[in-house]
Amino acid sequence: LLDRSKSVKSHLMALFGGCADIEGLDAYDGACGGVQALLACVSWLDSPAWDGRWAVVVCTDTLVAGGLVRSAAAVAVLVGPAAAWSLSR
Repeated sequence: LLDRSKSVKSHLMALFGGCADIEGLDAYDGACGGVQALLACVSWLDSPAWDGRWAVVVCTDTLVAGGLVRSAAAVAVLVGPAAAWSLSR
């Protein structure tokens, strides 16, 4: 995604083909966007609206300096019941 003309969600959803039982969203927010996305997924699992599906949080970041991408990172976290680690509030 060089110019963000197409959302990350659009690229990820294309990987699942015609699966109708999937939803997604994009969240852009500086340094805290990934943490906010993770906490939103955890809150969804804790809510009455949760329907048993798993959530995937994909976080990316780039360092652009002098007009060039100097570094990039990405991580994906699968969020669901009986996870190997848990968050405490």
